[in-house]
Amino acid sequence: MILQELARFYDRKLEEGEMPREGFLKQEIKFKIVVDLEGNLQKVISLQKERIKVEGKKEKKEKYYDLVDSPLIPSKQGKAAFEKVSFIVENPKFVFGNLDRIKAPEYANSYRKLLQRCFQETGDLGIEALLKFLDKVDSLEIATENFNEIFSLVSALIAFELEGDYKYLWERPKLLFWYIKDFEERTLHSQLIYGQCLISGLSNVPIARIHENAKLNAGAVSDKNAALVSFNESAYCSLGKTQSLNSPISVSSERAYGNALKFLYNKESKQKLKVGDTVLSFWTEEKSDFEKVIKDTFDPQEESFEFEDSEKIDPEEEIKQDKISQKLEESEDINKSKKPFEAVKKGLENIRKLLGIYKSDSPENKKRFFVLGLSPNSARLAVRLWYQGSIYETAKRVSDYFDDLEIVKDTKEEKDLALWKLLSATAFESKSSNIHPKLAGDMFRAIFQGTEYPRILLQSIVNRIKAERKIDYYKAALLKAFLTRWRRREGIANYPEIKPNMDESNTNIAYRLGRLFATLEKLQEEARENKLNATIRDRFYGAASSNPSSTFPTHENKLNATIRDRFYGAASSNPSSTFPTHENKLNATIRDRFYGAASSNPSSTFPTLIKLSNHHLEKYSKIQKDYKKRNFDSLIGEIIDGIDPSTGFPNTFTLEEQGLFAIGYYQQKQAFYTKKEVNTNPDNSQGEE
Repeated sequence: MILQELARFYDRKLEEGEMPREGFLKQEIKFKIVVDLEGNLQKVISLQKERIKVEGKKEKKEKYYDLVDSPLIPSKQGKAAFEKVSFIVENPKFVFGNLDRIKAPEYANSYRKLLQRCFQETGDLGIEALLKFLDKVDSLEIATENFNEIFSLVSALIAFELEGDYKYLWERPKLLFWYIKDFEERTLHSQLIYGQCLISGLSNVPIARIHENAKLNAGAVSDKNAALVSFNESAYCSLGKTQSLNSPISVSSERAYGNALKFLYNKESKQKLKVGDTVLSFWTEEKSDFEKVIKDTFDPQEESFEFEDSEKIDPEEEIKQDKISQKLEESEDINKSKKPFEAVKKGLENIRKLLGIYKSDSPENKKRFFVLGLSPNSARLAVRLWYQGSIYETAKRVSDYFDDLEIVKDTKEEKDLALWKLLSATAFESKSSNIHPKLAGDMFRAIFQGTEYPRILLQSIVNRIKAERKIDYYKAALLKAFLTRWRRREGIANYPEIKPNMDESNTNIAYRLGRLFATLEKLQEEARENKLNATIRDRFYGAASSNPSSTFPTHENKLNATIRDRFYGAASSNPSSTFPTHENKLNATIRDRFYGAASSNPSSTFPTLIKLSNHHLEKYSKIQKDYKKRNFDSLIGEIIDGIDPSTGFPNTFTLEEQGLFAIGYYQQKQAFYTKKEVNTNPDNSQGEE
């Protein structure tokens, strides 16, 4: 199925003129050598170009080469690689192999044999000029800057041009006709095995013995050329067949799907995106703007695509919008720093516009959309994801995905909702390179198929929260998305719908205890007297007046005293104050000390926390007005009243309940800051603290 759709995509692109025909490949040609009819060297031209690339707020120059439809370069794998020579376009080994600087005469001889055979059969003046140049190249004093660069780039492709032609040598009519005929004879009709092709269904066609390698251009260490179809061990073979004959695919079909892979995964491709070590490519059955919309929605670029609306715009309104756009472009902050978010937002708007155009009963609904997720591997490309569905179904599920992510933000700044950014919240140090290898593929599968998100997503977020003792917007959004879809599919009655903002009517005990934990932490923060600007009187008066030996240095507490002399008494009687840990820091909150236990084993933690809260309330009443103390009393009472007294605090929470606990905690924390801004009534039981 995958190979069939790739082959069809090749045929589509071939008709649209974006894919090279059989026997040709879009390749980076780095140098062009111009010779005259006598084989004299005229020019050595570097085809390198420059363009400006924007990365965040920085602009930098980037060097690149245009992709040219040129004769196919055979794979140089296996034995006798020097015999696998291409027509005219080749690397320096084949062109200058006789020079001492390269020393690869066997390559040069193979190259010249092919050109001599071509000249004998065509008599073309261009090939004759090239052969004359190669005869003279040994005696030429090649010392130009471009030639030195050619010798330093052994894998660079070189092409030739006859002076006055202003086109590549292989584009001369006689040579083009000869190459196509020779290519068919060498590749299509020289195979020893004939059979039925699994892709096209055609019988008695030459079967490809070895499939061409492809590269994902993912930037990974293991991102090397690898085959999608490969049988490199005898254990994978059957019925006495060897190599790719175990999955018979015709040479022409192998070329088709291979060219499609190279088109989708090349460096400049606009139809791929990378999350973790998975690189996804996507395409539609027929040409559609949906390909560009998906790219912007999941992988925002500096320039996002705008889906055309069917409604006409009033000319005056259009002028007004142009002025607004001009002002936005003049603002560097809006134009650059917010582009990733704006691109995702625009992509989502286009998705929803599309849903208004492509109804479920529309003919457009029959157009299929495909996603292929591959990961680099040393032996072969690993398939992480394969999805196919209609454009309408896919757009609807992508829209649902963003709806499920909606939750109150922890800052006023807009958030970048690119999937790699979200999944980075599940990884160590929030690095995309640390994302679990299977997570990206499984996430996309769930998004496009409308199924549950992978359970490893929930587990990873819960573990990161416990390890980092921090819940940010991205973790909360992913938790809400996971639990919303899990609840929707399971149909569990005692798990109410999770709303974007804090929900006081949500009676789920895990959610309520998360809110309670956030409230107790806020109370502790407000009541704490050990602030950074506390004096030594605030911190040490009690100890100095009752136990001066532990506070004022004595003869034993000199610089050369041992830790036994200084700390043995305190360590043996009060170890928590002597052996400091992360939790025992002066300004550590209950979140630092108790979050992990409270979110997984509430019955062993909350009784202690509630006792501590009484102490914090007493301290708080000394430094704040009474009505503020009543606010905390009322809020804590309201949360606890929603807990069934017959069951009390649960002994343990499931993983899903730990996720709900985290959401309750996060939303209550954001509610404190929100109410602090909007609520000015001191008698309100949940007003500002």
